[in-house]
Amino acid sequence: MKKALIFLTSLISILFLLSFLVLKKDYQVITTRFDKDLTKIYPKDCFIRFENKNFLTTNRWVYQWNILSKRITPHSESILVEKFNLFEHSYSTEEKKFAFLYLKEEDNTIKYKGKLYKIDYKSGDSIFSKINDDEIIIFINSKNLD
Repeated sequence: MKKALIFLTSLISILFLLSFLVLKKDYQVITTRFDKDLTKIYPKDCFIRFENKNFLTTNRWVYQWNILSKRITPHSESILVEKFNLFEHSYSTEEKKFAFLYLKEEDNTIKYKGKLYKIDYKSGDSIFSKINDDEIIIFINSKNLD
């Protein structure tokens, strides 16, 4: 009985690791917001232009192998890049919610973290979804995540 349980646990672990390899996703998920006054505070590299508006990148979550590897946030003089290692760097309470990528594209929507986002625009490997007139979320499926 014990050997069967050990074998089953090992088999499940191997299948889980193989699924990471087969279902590998390297993604960036970028949340942005528009406020015309922010262009005076933050440098140009903190903005993304969409529909003739400059949206401030509030968070850029970078995933490799479905695991959060970087968080990039704007600051008044430049950007802050926090690098994560699942085993060495512990996530904050906010970051724990984003530690693993749960993303699925269906028809004209993307399901991310249990919420559905309507796909408003696609450009290459990028998908744009308007949350409202002043907020967008961008999903980038990319091999080059820097």
